[in-house]
Amino acid sequence: MSTQPRRIRWRPKFSVVGIAGSILGAIGVLVILQQQGRVYPTTMVEIVTLVIGLVVGIGVPSLFRLVAVQRINRRIARR
Repeated sequence: MSTQPRRIRWRPKFSVVGIAGSILGAIGVLVILQQQGRVYPTTMVEIVTLVIGLVVGIGVPSLFRLVAVQRINRRIARR
């Protein structure tokens, strides 16, 4: 009985530390841009900054997981 190894399915990665770190980083960038006089922090700019931080916090770890899953699935397919 030869069973084929199952392929791994990709799922997005939600890391609390990653999301919090990217949101704090985005706020830090906003503060630096405000201190340099490049951006005036209106409510809309603050909301966009938080959304960008959230997207980066979910997107970057998910892309790393996607690369790892593809690598593992290639190894499984070779067997």
